[in-house]
Amino acid sequence: MKLLLSLYLSCLFCSVHSVFLKCLMCASYEGQCTTVTLTECEPGFLCSSLRYSVIVSEFGVSSAAVARMCLEQDLCSLLSPTDSGITYSANFGVASVFGFVSCCGDDLCNNKNIPELNHTPNGLKCPTCNSVADPTCNSTVSCVGNQDRCANGTLPNMDIFGPAVNMPVMGCVSKSVCEATSIAAFTCTSDRLSNRSEACIRLDLSLLILALTATLLLQ
Repeated sequence: MKLLLSLYLSCLFCSVHSVFLKCLMCASYEGQCTTVTLTECEPGFLCSSLRYSVIVSEFGVSSAAVARMCLEQDLCSLLSPTDSGITYSANFGVASVFGFVSCCGDDLCNNKNIPELNHTPNGLKCPTCNSVADPTCNSTVSCVGNQDRCANGTLPNMDIFGPAVNMPVMGCVSKSVCEATSIAAFTCTSDRLSNRSEACIRLDLSLLILALTATLLLQ
């Protein structure tokens, strides 16, 4: 009887252990992050590949990373990437942001090529601001890659080295940025739509979470 119980418990442990998702794990500042190790994800996590780049030229801030890792399923659902991934791209003149994330639920599925930022101009130009303190914002910025929309709005209560202000944000964005979930409302437009409102831009903290996660892996 004790032997049967021991065998049962052993089989139960093996079956529970076997459901843990196996993923590739690595982190780098550039390239494809090919020096990988294998890891088992905790329950509620998926395999993921991600890349991000943030440049704030006005303040001389630049940060980038590429990673393969386990990512919380809730965060994957929030970003709504497919197995092939989704690319977020924006250029607000004083700052540019690029992000790619893919999530998948099979063992070692995060082995796909991780896209890099496409710097090729696509012909669209959008109004933008010269600085965070620019009151007129009558400059223009050239859109690149999949940035096929113009964004126009404000980030509320931004504390920029002083009292909180409503900071204007104008520039190029990808359709995926327009469709992301929201912490602040903007208007997305396209020159092909004669500047008619197409959708609300939804800027989400989840991209920042991804950036911080990748940065921590590099430390």
